[in-house]
Amino acid sequence: MSNEQVLTNKPLFGAQLDFSHPLTKRLVGCWLLNDNGYRAFDSSPYKNHGILNGFTSPTYSLGQRSSQGIKLNGTTTYVDCRNNDSLKITGAITIEAIIKLQAVVDDRIICKGATAGQRGWNLVADASGYYCQISSDGTAQVYIQLSTSPILNVWTHIVATYIPSISLNIYIDGILKGQNTTSIPASQYNSSSNVFIGKYVTSSYFNGTIGLIRVWNNRVMSNSEIKQLSTNPYDMFINNK
Repeated sequence: MSNEQVLTNKPLFGAQLDFSHPLTKRLVGCWLLNDNGYRAFDSSPYKNHGILNGFTSPTYSLGQRSSQGIKLNGTTTYVDCRNNDSLKITGAITIEAIIKLQAVVDDRIICKGATAGQRGWNLVADASGYYCQISSDGTAQVYIQLSTSPILNVWTHIVATYIPSISLNIYIDGILKGQNTTSIPASQYNSSSNVFIGKYVTSSYFNGTIGLIRVWNNRVMSNSEIKQLSTNPYDMFINNK
């Protein structure tokens, strides 16, 4: 993903989605993370607005038209998107993120889940490679993890998909990079945990800038759709037509 895509093409705060666009179907979370206050606005129909936590004053990474995204410090800052019904996902899921890591240990990009008994779905930047995990019972976990360490200080487009009973998949910049087809459960556990952008419970804080997070409930994006998201992630916004 080029800096030009993030810097120049990103919609301004308050941009509206075109709900006739085919890629908005079953979209339950769309956070541009370029707000000017202590709220992370959700552009999806479900309005899962997040609350910024741990900030003395929110720090945004400025771009040419609007902020690129929100800088998280790796120790205290995160966004709490709560646990509304639309985020209680038990079937197929697609998770999309645009990030720029400053450092990486085990950084949660977006996480719904807690400790054993309440584990759920996660997208993570680990020092060994990006990974996605789900749980069928809140304890046992199924992973897909890449074997290449994330590149720091470069904008990266990531998509993870879960196809029930079939596979877990990770795409980097529109290209399938990893797939797990072993012991894939037929459904996901509905964790009672809130959805957090940038942390796991009280640890694994994200260190870098997150420019976009989107989540689709009960929808798996095709290879061509994921390529489209990578090439033009903002095409579904009215302001970017």
